Order: sequence, then C-alpha cells, then structure tokens
Amino acid sequence: MPGIKTDRIRENPEALVQKRIIKMLKARDWYVTVMHASFALRGIPDLYAVHKRHGARWIEVKDPKRTGKRSLFTSAQLETFPHWSAAHIQIYVLTGPEQEEYDKLFRPGNWARYLV
Repeated sequence: MPGIKTDRIRENPEALVQKRIIKMLKARDWYVTVMHASFALRGIPDLYAVHKRHGARWIEVKDPKRTGKRSLFTSAQLETFPHWSAAHIQIYVLTGPEQEEYDKLFRPGNWARYLV
C-alpha cells in the first residue's frame, strides 16, 4: 500500500520470542509448525513441534514480561487447555530460547502453572 513502510511495522514482543524459540528448536532438529491464529484454531497452542527421538510437543509461547498478567491466556485457551490436559495432552509454555526453557519440554506440561 502506498505510504506504508511494512519493513518498519514492528512485531509484537511475543512474536519475537516465538521466532527465537523456533530458531532454537530447529537447531536441535525439531520440525516446527506455527499454528496461525484463526477462528477454526481458537484455543490451540502457538506451535506444534515434532522430533524423531522426542516425539511431539504443543508449545504456547509467552512474552516473559507478561507472564504475571491476567490476560496471559485467551478465553478460548482457558476453555481448551483443561480439556486437553484431562486427555493427557501436554501443553508447554516457553518464554524464550534459553536452555532452562528447552528443558521444560522434557518434564510434564506446565501451562497450568501460569494461571493467575
């Protein structure tokens, strides 16, 4: 569009965190699918990652600066995530590409710890 410099439009902080997490996972041989937001995918975690040895993981990306905020999860996620957990589907919240965040993928899902 004329007059709009798209290269200057800043991405939201969570999108930047997501890019770093994807880069970190790919460097460790994970195949990552971004689950783009749409009405049909309401309540679905941000990423679906698979690894030939470690299996599959559903990953919800959160900005580490917002993890104490009330609006951490959408209403659709607050409806969906408990049902998935009841069905033994693990959901992992990651807040960055650091090793301690990566290590969370090898423990039980942690999304409920982020409820405020």
